[in-house]
Formats: sequence, C-alpha cells, structure tokens
Amino acid sequence: PISNGAVAVIDSKGKFLEVHDCPTYNIGKNGSKKVRVDVSGFSGVLTNIKDAYGPEIFLIMEEPVVMPKQGVVSQGVFMFGAGLIEGCIATLKIPYDKRKANEWKKVILRGLSAKSTKEKKEISVQLARRLFPDTVPILTLKKHHGRAEAILLAEYARRMFVALTDHLKEEKVA
Repeated sequence: PISNGAVAVIDSKGKFLEVHDCPTYNIGKNGSKKVRVDVSGFSGVLTNIKDAYGPEIFLIMEEPVVMPKQGVVSQGVFMFGAGLIEGCIATLKIPYDKRKANEWKKVILRGLSAKSTKEKKEISVQLARRLFPDTVPILTLKKHHGRAEAILLAEYARRMFVALTDHLKEEKVA
C-alpha cells in the first residue's frame, strides 16, 4: 500500500543519499484507522529533493496495481492515492517513469527467492542493507520494507540509466 511507500535518492554512482517515508494522515470514525496520502507533505518532500539535487533528478515509481481480492473501495482509494502522487511529480516537472513490481524486482532480486510475502519483504530489507551499508540504521524494523523497496527501485533506475548512457556513448563512437 501507498502508506508503506517511500522515496529514496541514490546518485548516479550508486551512493545512497536519503530516504523518506510517504507522508500520510489518518482518517476514520468510531476508532477505525484509514490512511491517506498527505499530498502537501509529499509535494514538500519532492520539492526538497529537487532543490537539493537540482534539475538532473529522475524519478521512478512502481506502477500501481490493484489486487484481485481487494474490495472496490480499497482499490479506488489506492488508485486515487497513486494518482495524487503522480500528479505531484508532474506538477513539479520532475521527469519520471513507472515500472511494474515484477519487472524491476526480477532484475534487482535476481537469484534470490522467497515463498511468502513476508520473506520477500525481509529479502528486500537485507539486500538494501547489503548494497547500501549506510542504510543499516534506518532499516531496522519490519515496517521499513517500504524504505528498502524504494531504495532498491532507485538502484534499479540507476542501473538502467547507466546502461542506457553507456549504450548511447558506444553508438556515438561507432
């Protein structure tokens, strides 16, 4: 869910720079807890990143996909939240692309297997900590799998960008 999501920043050389949990707020009556995206807070996070790293940034987000057993209301809320996030990105004129989870995870998690969703989350945290040792202090809880996946998705984008840049350089030389 979007409430577990995060935004990670990695430079073109593969150095981890920062990660932010997706800003959210709770709504609900009679003790129910419903989480929604804090659009203003998310926009602020992206603005700060854009200001810190300049116009050369590129953003990749996971393609939102609803699950077959989700209720219609849950699907609507999820897709609405994803649309709000994409709207923030577009409004701030940050170039971006989307990738399906199975597409980027096939590349990043190659050779690692997990049977359950819980194991997949644990593998994501372990891999992010191994690839980026600076993240060990901020990937300490089970709920930090969203941060880990944001870091790994950023690494996927970096690898794809480097591969494309190298390919274009080779074409220029030929």
